[in-house]
Amino acid sequence: METVNRNSALGDFLARYRAALVILSGEARGMEYGLDQRSTALGRGPGVDLALEDDSLRCQHALVEFCAGHFVLRDLASDDLPVLELKDGDCFRLGRLELQFTLNARA
Repeated sequence: METVNRNSALGDFLARYRAALVILSGEARGMEYGLDQRSTALGRGPGVDLALEDDSLRCQHALVEFCAGHFVLRDLASDDLPVLELKDGDCFRLGRLELQFTLNARA
């Protein structure tokens, strides 16, 4: 895991907001994973930041990246697939799992 430089764009963003993924289905339903890295790999693992127990997922299925002031979701199956810009409340599926991106202002 890389250390966030608080003088970087991501560091400035994280000083103002808390970004997270919430798992909405499956065995890990209700689990929340804070996004505090420039990129977070999702999949069954090994070698991912967020390992999800679901055989419908590839070992390295998707990547959530901080890019140009916001988080995006990238499917790792192909570079030809569109990148989805994540906004607060957005829900998406990875295999059979449903997840939600949340973004909250810090007090």
